[in-house]
Amino acid sequence: MNNQTETGTDLTIPAEATIKAAFAIPADIDKILTTIEIEANSYVLDVSTAKSRKEITRLGMQVVRSKTLMDGIGKDINDPKRAEIKIVDEQRRIVRDRLDTLALTIRAPLKQYEAAEKNRLEQIHANIDALETKLTAFSTAAQIGEEINSLEAAKPTKADFEEYLEHAQAAIAASLETLAAHLSVAKQRESDAKELEELRDFKRQKAEKEATELAASQKAARDKAAEQERAEAADRAKVKAEAEAAEKTKQATRAAKEQAEALAQKVIDDAAEVEAKHKRELQAAKDREEQAATDERTRIETKRADDKRKAERRATNKKAQDKVRSDIANSLAKIAKADIPQALIDGLVAHCSVKF
Repeated sequence: MNNQTETGTDLTIPAEATIKAAFAIPADIDKILTTIEIEANSYVLDVSTAKSRKEITRLGMQVVRSKTLMDGIGKDINDPKRAEIKIVDEQRRIVRDRLDTLALTIRAPLKQYEAAEKNRLEQIHANIDALETKLTAFSTAAQIGEEINSLEAAKPTKADFEEYLEHAQAAIAASLETLAAHLSVAKQRESDAKELEELRDFKRQKAEKEATELAASQKAARDKAAEQERAEAADRAKVKAEAEAAEKTKQATRAAKEQAEALAQKVIDDAAEVEAKHKRELQAAKDREEQAATDERTRIETKRADDKRKAERRATNKKAQDKVRSDIANSLAKIAKADIPQALIDGLVAHCSVKF
């Protein structure tokens, strides 16, 4: 590098001959290092923009290249001048240590920014995950309704989610869509359960009423038979006619009893058939709920897999672009400004070519 300062974050490095001569005098090496440190520390290390972060990286690379250049010159001096090895090696160590320390100091704000950025993104992703419902179609309608109200009341802001605001809004929309489907299933399930309980109450009340009526009918028949027996004892003269009447009454009572019992059995059989049919319908509804839940999980997992593949593809493309930029910057850094046009024509700049 030449010894003239350029615009941007370029450092002033003495000519190779000057550096070579300075290795024989420790005080001169100290002056060169001090000059580099003063110039490097004079730049404002701002991590608020991508451009300024790129400048910090560029400045750090210049410090490292300066270290490599000066260390290499010092090493070259050792070959023909073995007597000066101890002095030169000590100066090389000082060069490496001081410029390594300077490079770390310059890069520190960028490292701090990257750590803060990582923590910020992790918190945002955790907040988005909290917006994704964990309820299922087997939760109660009250639980699902409460979460729907909570999500509808949630108002994600730019301050909370920054560039991921749309992701947060999409998570709420997806959760509300899923919860709406779960709510419909839960309401139907609870309605079916209530209907079944009401049917059981109805059958129980009907059976009790019919049993009460049958008992009353049987008691009336017994009372009538007893009265008839008393009449026969009181009036033996009418025993034959009363016996025939009693027999007819007994037969009628038996027939009524049998008819009542048959009717009661029919009611029980009909109720059992209704309950069996309702159980089959409930099982079919449960099967549909489980299939719907399975389909929803499959859809969500497929969408997450697609999102992950897209994110990985974007990261791969960005990494490739960053490498191309780095290769071009490294090629240009090795070429003097005046030689750049010819270097482009000769194809010496990575990823660049000129066609005529």
